Amino acid sequence: LQAIRTLRTAVEMDPDYGPAQVHLGMALYARRNYEDTVPALERGIELLGDAARVEHYYTLGLAHVFKDPSECDEAEIWLRKALEIEPETGPALEGLALCGLSN
Repeated sequence: LQAIRTLRTAVEMDPDYGPAQVHLGMALYARRNYEDTVPALERGIELLGDAARVEHYYTLGLAHVFKDPSECDEAEIWLRKALEIEPETGPALEGLALCGLSN
């Protein structure tokens, strides 16, 4: 929780700092706060561009899957992007399977 508070402060200070946005999103995901994970990771990935990592993409996809209600259409975009980077990425494949989608 302290990390989330610190990262929220960092994002408030500079909302265009990509690393803070993605780390906030990852911390929120770890706390199962999927609704807040999505905007933080979307913004962070946008800011990082080509420097975004495969974990950022599949975590964003999984956050959409685990939201209530699930957003499989939104999740698919991010999960498939993760698979473009690493075709055998287990979490991305799992997310697609949870949505009833094939790779």
